[in-house]
Amino acid sequence: MTRKLFLLAAAVIVIASCTKKDAIEQPSFYEYEISAASADLGTKTTYAGDKTFAWTEGDKISVLFHKGTDNKFFTFSTKTVDGASATFAGMVESGYEIGASDTGAKWALYPAGAHKYNAGETYLITFNMPAENDLSGTVATNIPLSAKIAADASETTFTFYPAAAIIKIRFTGIEKAAKVKLLFEEQYTHAVSGDLPMKEGGYVSYWEPAWADLGSSGCKLAITEDVVDGNAEFYIPFAPWDKRFKPSITLVDAATEDVLYSKAAQNFLPSTYEPLLTRMVVLPEIKAGDAKPWSFPSQYGIDWNEVSTAVNGDTGTGYDAIVCLKAKADATNLYVYFEIKKDALYDDSGYSYSNNSHLYIGDGSGTKTHWAWTAPYVHHFDSWLKYKNAPRYINWNAGFVGQSNVEHTGKYCYEVAIGRSSYTALAGSSATLCFEVNQQYVVGETWMGEETQIGFAPARWTEALVVPLP
Repeated sequence: MTRKLFLLAAAVIVIASCTKKDAIEQPSFYEYEISAASADLGTKTTYAGDKTFAWTEGDKISVLFHKGTDNKFFTFSTKTVDGASATFAGMVESGYEIGASDTGAKWALYPAGAHKYNAGETYLITFNMPAENDLSGTVATNIPLSAKIAADASETTFTFYPAAAIIKIRFTGIEKAAKVKLLFEEQYTHAVSGDLPMKEGGYVSYWEPAWADLGSSGCKLAITEDVVDGNAEFYIPFAPWDKRFKPSITLVDAATEDVLYSKAAQNFLPSTYEPLLTRMVVLPEIKAGDAKPWSFPSQYGIDWNEVSTAVNGDTGTGYDAIVCLKAKADATNLYVYFEIKKDALYDDSGYSYSNNSHLYIGDGSGTKTHWAWTAPYVHHFDSWLKYKNAPRYINWNAGFVGQSNVEHTGKYCYEVAIGRSSYTALAGSSATLCFEVNQQYVVGETWMGEETQIGFAPARWTEALVVPLP
């Protein structure tokens, strides 16, 4: 390892007043240079069958320095590149020395980011993985790597190892898009983005499984990549010990958001999978389809764009929170889909639950005029639309057998499955539906807010939605 001291002239700014002059001295920096060796994983531009990692000119890493008890990562860029080896250099603020303040260990992380060192805590490193990653037009990849040199070690080269298990997805047959975006959402409460704790394992440190609210940004990862010769490759990192893995993936044209592929998996990985050992799972290539308008990634294989049993929400000022309501049924379940304007709902992290909703279900008999409670409904369900400020349909009735949601173009989109055998109104040949949203919320265990409606579907004083039941 070589270290080059390169002091920049400290800039002095003189602020004049009628009585005195104050000089403000800017911090000086020096150049620091390190050597780095590769791990056993591939970058997006040089991925090979033997999973050999090769640095690419333009790669950036974060290197840990400290001044007293203050620990701080500085960004370093490639200076020389020779396949699996490289040197990196970066400007470090004067007074900071390489290594951690408490242990003296030297750390480096890839890719560079808003990482943190937590001196004295159980998890010393917090790895930051942004929920949005635009890698188009760059050599960067989002494969997390870490390198550590113990304080008493004699080596001078950082050797990088995978800091997460990786799923590699390659799409082929992309005909028109120049850039594509993969929208990835974990359907279990496992974090794949945000601030992720790292567990030390000797010379290898890796993401510790972390919890995130279902539907929150922590369960989501969006990656934009260039299309090269009709193909695009993506790497999805996740904590190595997370064996349960149930994502939905949607590939869209980054410019138009037209959907090229969409799938919600029941379980993406086999139950015997050992991600800590295999490091990377390379999925079979996926052929992108013809571009089509976005459709909700249904857990039940429903193309909600094709469902005609639908009604728009009320458009009156102050009552237009619901965009649409759709429904269909099979012999087992009633499936309900609705879209809510994101900015119509509360945005407050202090609320445990927010925006109560009412779903009314009738048995299809009698008048179907809506306002909902003037129609002869049989069942009335209270549910929440957000939990801890993240979209999630919360209903504790046993007959509600599934829910999922995604955010799309300023809307929260929900899909709910209701078991028909649990409710008498779903035993006949048709059912009527009405839906409304209000402004109630919960702080701690205390209900607050007004039961003032902010959305109706169907519109007030119109016919309820009639759903055929096979």
